[in-house]
Amino acid sequence: MLVVVSQAERVKAVHSSIHTTTNIHIPTHSHHPLTPLKRMTSCRAVFHNFVDVFIDYINAGGHVWRRGPYRDDMSTAQVPKAKRLVAIGDLHGDFEKSILQFKVAGLINDKGDWIGKDTVCVQVGDVLDRGDDEIKLMLWLEKLKHEAAAAGGALHVINGNHETLTVQGRFRYATRGSRQRFDEWLKWYEIGRRLKALCQRGEPHPLQPVPDSVPEKWRSRFVAMRPGGPLATRFIGGQRTVLAVGKTLFVHGGILPQHLDIGLDRINKETQAWIMGRPGSHMPDYLKYRDAVVWARDYSDEEKPDCELLRKVLARAGFSRMVVGHTIQTGINAACDGMVIRVDVGSSRGCTDGSPQVLEILNDKHLNVLRMEAKKASKTAAA
Repeated sequence: MLVVVSQAERVKAVHSSIHTTTNIHIPTHSHHPLTPLKRMTSCRAVFHNFVDVFIDYINAGGHVWRRGPYRDDMSTAQVPKAKRLVAIGDLHGDFEKSILQFKVAGLINDKGDWIGKDTVCVQVGDVLDRGDDEIKLMLWLEKLKHEAAAAGGALHVINGNHETLTVQGRFRYATRGSRQRFDEWLKWYEIGRRLKALCQRGEPHPLQPVPDSVPEKWRSRFVAMRPGGPLATRFIGGQRTVLAVGKTLFVHGGILPQHLDIGLDRINKETQAWIMGRPGSHMPDYLKYRDAVVWARDYSDEEKPDCELLRKVLARAGFSRMVVGHTIQTGINAACDGMVIRVDVGSSRGCTDGSPQVLEILNDKHLNVLRMEAKKASKTAAA
């Protein structure tokens, strides 16, 4: 049964607000004198870190969010069940609406810091495209991943079709504002590289050449997000493409029988290898075309989902339900006797500017929809 609950009721029931602070560690001199080489290495590390923090500060719009890359465990596509599990749909480059989504879930405070305690949250992909704030959004999500882990919870962001499109170099859904943000990022990235080179007393290593086929207006986005690119490796390469939490299977598009033949762990590892630009890697076929794990709509069609196919896939894989994004719904809803939950509500203003809603699963079995507009707690069983 899928139940609709107000955000205020759930937040009150789950936790009270927590004031969080960020501790900044400032290295001090050792009691033992450093050799010149060690002193130079220590100076270089501190200076490089300062440059990275400063550039992140600019790209984050004046926020100090530097935490460093967060890597999911690619050795397994499954993690244990959670007492409280939250699913959030496509974000599409809209930072302000993303903040609202996480607030509806009771996961952040007014400062944008994690207060979700041991909640496990899965964002089902498509952080990129259709909005201007992609870099800022990725930096913020990286920060939340570290904060959630420190609190005993977790934030898992999985890759969607717009992540794979971007790494492919297909930018048709990128906005003009986003293009300007990436141009600004590349400018400061180049400055940072040259500053670091000064510390090393040499010229920075040149960036890999950009193919002539890439239009000039997309050069900065291509440099950042191509396989092995600085932002692709930092943000996208460390994320799974398929994730199971307890009995719930999360994927952006849908898992089909041929994907089970390949193996969920293999899908995650090979996708990561391609995004990270590892030697010999390439874009797997199961990320392409209409039946890809990030493109399939077999279960998200509101009128004719393929329930029999879904039943076979879940039975074979050993899960109770699948949670998908990718296809905009009029509201979070269940289909096929609760075997699939569709959570993409088009929240981004680059899509339909839908009202924020999130899915909550308690103890791996009780499902609720949390909505922002609810003034009073209401519980409505979904069909």
